Amino acid sequence: MSDPMSEFKASEKEKDKSLIQSLRSGNQTAIVSALKDIRISGKLFFLTEIFDLLVDQENEEIYLEAVSLLNDLKNKEAVPIVAEAIKNPEYETIRQELVASCWQSGLSYSKHIATFIDVASQGNYAIALEAFTVIEDAIGDLDPEELSRYIDSLKNEILTADTNKQMLLRELIRVMETYHK
Repeated sequence: MSDPMSEFKASEKEKDKSLIQSLRSGNQTAIVSALKDIRISGKLFFLTEIFDLLVDQENEEIYLEAVSLLNDLKNKEAVPIVAEAIKNPEYETIRQELVASCWQSGLSYSKHIATFIDVASQGNYAIALEAFTVIEDAIGDLDPEELSRYIDSLKNEILTADTNKQMLLRELIRVMETYHK
């Protein structure tokens, strides 16, 4: 007599394997379909596959579907996965999309605020602007000591930033200081 739970788990494992094969297939229709199935399943282990897919993606439909999926993440367990991907040099070409997905998803990244302070400081202006929004959303969850450290760190970064970025970092500091009082 077979165990229905074991059969279900085996079936799920096969479906997951099939979705990964579809993501890696190079077939636009299969990839878009897999992304839609992944969105429904909500399984987080697919995220690195999606990051990898986005890195050199030239197909606009696939790109938009993958970015939309990231923007719509609602599972708070995705937060550390996305935060780690932002720090990963392999994903530098999609860092802006990853950072934007953080504020678009509405999830709290306050436990990873140091990552976004680094991105705001070190990244280009567009990425820094996306990081600004994530930081602004998370400021209320920080304790005063943390906030003070991050403000000091940003003040040091202003000295070496280009003019446009200096203005952005000054504004970020101003916003952070309003919470600090």
